[in-house]
Amino acid sequence: MSSQNTCKKCGEVYTDIREKWCKQCITNYLKANFTNWTSKKEKLDNFIQEMQLNIYDSSDIIFEWIPYNQFNDIKEIIKDDLTLMYSAIWKDGPLYHDNKVNEYIRKSNKNIVLKCSIKFLDEVKTCSTNLDDDEALLIYGITQNPDTKKYFMVLQDDYCKSCNKRHTNKEWCYSCQTNKFKFNFTNWTSGNKKIDDFIQGMQLSMNSGVDILFEWIPYDQFDNIKVIDKGDFATVYSAKWKDGPLRYNANKKEYVRNLNQAVDLKCVYDSQNIIDEFLNEVLIYSKAWLISFHSDKISKIYGISQHPDTKDYIMVLKSKYCEHCSKNFVSNNNEMNTLCESCQIHQEIFSWDIYR
Repeated sequence: MSSQNTCKKCGEVYTDIREKWCKQCITNYLKANFTNWTSKKEKLDNFIQEMQLNIYDSSDIIFEWIPYNQFNDIKEIIKDDLTLMYSAIWKDGPLYHDNKVNEYIRKSNKNIVLKCSIKFLDEVKTCSTNLDDDEALLIYGITQNPDTKKYFMVLQDDYCKSCNKRHTNKEWCYSCQTNKFKFNFTNWTSGNKKIDDFIQGMQLSMNSGVDILFEWIPYDQFDNIKVIDKGDFATVYSAKWKDGPLRYNANKKEYVRNLNQAVDLKCVYDSQNIIDEFLNEVLIYSKAWLISFHSDKISKIYGISQHPDTKDYIMVLKSKYCEHCSKNFVSNNNEMNTLCESCQIHQEIFSWDIYR
């Protein structure tokens, strides 16, 4: 066995070789440290010790008793009959395993949430110390206000600053965003109630900021419209969407537009008279993209539009066609390439000829 795979302290094989992490050594260290802290409640001390010894992985949080004087900038965010919650900054911050130095270090000045509830320990047990757990709320430990004697869970800062509800996904708040969508319903209309209801339903069914914000897109938003393909049931055009689709910016915590987005317009003949069939096809596109885990092989659908002359409804799709020759991208990665394979070959030959 390579010496690189064995723990320098105990000589045993690392529990996690890649992270150079030894479960036996960390549990021994935690046991030795039990005498250096106390909540002054035996039941609570035993609970924290048990949580620490249940550490399973190098990425797991080390659950701690955290003195209340470790917190700065404490601000109340929720207070009702069942719950009291504050935002705060943890000065020392939580422990993380650093495999470069092969030890635990602290990340100082960590934004956290302090939460006190009636069913305190029961709620603590529903939280998680596993950083890879996307469902449960991460918990760093327990503290106590020395004045009120109330116990608080020390939780990850995962609450919306606007409504104080937990973020649904990566700082995206379902409650706030859906309220914004609803407020905006009066600012657009397709002129058809069934279409409007469908688009509103698509918007309100979003689960995260990476989901497409489905829209009604006025036809005058499209420039440089060119026929790509014609069939018995539809014509497909390439176009530039001037404003472009909305995407959620987690840093700004708002939706921003990707201007001048290349799109394909699938104009379905006589769709104004077969709305149910048209919307069913739209739904198939949307579900196929979700089921494919956002694969480039399936066209994203951004929304619906309508041709002002024929009144045919249009599916607005992410472009899968070369802007120069209207052929399909071979690699299906038109965000990296603006030319298809045949155009790239032609361009290379042309460049070679003129510099020969």
